Amino acid sequence: MWWQTKNSQIAFATTLFLTVVAIHHTTAANLKVADTINSVCDEAASSISLSTTFLHKIDTATQQAKNLQKSALKWRLAAAADTNKDQAKAKLALALLLRQRAMRTQAAISAASGDLQAAAAVLQARAAALLTAHKLQPKAAPTKVSAANEDASNNFGTTGAKCTIQMTQTVAAGTCTLDKIADQSIGEEETPSPAKASIKATPDAYFIPQKLTVAALAAGTAGTNSNLNNADPATKDCYNGGSGRSDRTHALGADVTYTPTSSHTISAVAIGTAEDSKLNCGAQPDLEARSSGSLAAVKWAVCAGLTTKVDSEPDITAKTGSDLMQQADILPIAEQLLFSKDELGAIPSDQRTQKIKDKTQEVYGKGPNDFTTNYLEALTTKLSYNLGKQNVNEDINTIVKKTEAEVILSHFEGINYNQKQDKSTEKESSDKAPNKEETAKKSDKGDDKKDGDNKAATANCTSHSTQDACTKEQNCKWENNACKDSSILVTKKFALSVVSAAFVALLF
Repeated sequence: MWWQTKNSQIAFATTLFLTVVAIHHTTAANLKVADTINSVCDEAASSISLSTTFLHKIDTATQQAKNLQKSALKWRLAAAADTNKDQAKAKLALALLLRQRAMRTQAAISAASGDLQAAAAVLQARAAALLTAHKLQPKAAPTKVSAANEDASNNFGTTGAKCTIQMTQTVAAGTCTLDKIADQSIGEEETPSPAKASIKATPDAYFIPQKLTVAALAAGTAGTNSNLNNADPATKDCYNGGSGRSDRTHALGADVTYTPTSSHTISAVAIGTAEDSKLNCGAQPDLEARSSGSLAAVKWAVCAGLTTKVDSEPDITAKTGSDLMQQADILPIAEQLLFSKDELGAIPSDQRTQKIKDKTQEVYGKGPNDFTTNYLEALTTKLSYNLGKQNVNEDINTIVKKTEAEVILSHFEGINYNQKQDKSTEKESSDKAPNKEETAKKSDKGDDKKDGDNKAATANCTSHSTQDACTKEQNCKWENNACKDSSILVTKKFALSVVSAAFVALLF
């Protein structure tokens, strides 16, 4: 009936439409660069390019970590050379900020490098396999180059002969251009997503040796070697009599034919599975799979290599104190270095974050040029130091490029330590030196006794036999039912205080 015909047409049209949509969706799902792959050479070039990209991620982050460490060293030098205690602390805070950023960058490298290096190795193996197979892939049947007869009676139970035919394999001509895909420069591949997670690749069957078909030919009494004493230059048969295969009296030969036995067609393959709106690349293949460059390993490598990121941290780009106070990772450092314990204790907990921001802005400058003038210019101000017997004047940006930069830093830190020690000694001497009035009072009391007097005091203490008499005597104490000199304890406490002061100086 007419409506049946109409329904059949509608069904056919619907099927055709869905097929076209499906084909369009498959094409759209390919990654941008992968979609341009149309040959084995294209895939090899893509594999090499991606491998380089994955390793470059590690190299770039590693260099950034080194740059951050060098920037931290700049600010450590600036802090060590600054005589202003508050500004030195502020510069040291910047050094610590950069050191922490370098450490986080290094941690990110460690977390990502395993998959990135493995993915790069897979694609390097894939490229090597593709290029090797491309060179060895048969293009046609082997070419026969010679034929020679030989008695083969020992191979059979009766008279026998053999014809040895040598051949050379015919392989694809030409080499691959590995810096281009489809004759175009290789662009940067996009990051896969659940909506776009396919590549175009060669099937594993490409690496399986192709089958050759051999057809053995015999004519006349080919089993007798004496009947095969000629070699046909054209057909490479062993023969006797006749001018060609059509009129040979005796002949023995073989023909080899080649027909591709498996598909080498490059097609789209998915490189991951969508899970909760995210792309799951699966587990890293084992060493054998990674080393062989199999298609399964390649799918993982492309997915993992393109989705794995190395989050390297930036250097200080702030130009003002207002810029710095907005960087969250400096606030914990500012809290520890820019505030005293009493200042922090006086801040209500609900105001602490804002107070730290305000202090950060205040220290590094509220004005548009304060940070540049008080801090950034210190990196270009020349410092004077001794390197061996040579006196050198250089700015910090130049010093950090030297292999001796850490030694030069130690020079300035050593100066700071010595200055602190000198100040501590001066204060100690000042505290020890009595004024004239105190000296007179001590003389009246007998407190300024010399060594001989101390010995007398010791003897005097031991002469007391009762606790009451002992405790009334200066520098005497009653201990273990005996009167003893206590002045030595004063000396010990003083010595201990000197050692403690030296230890504290080392810490700061």
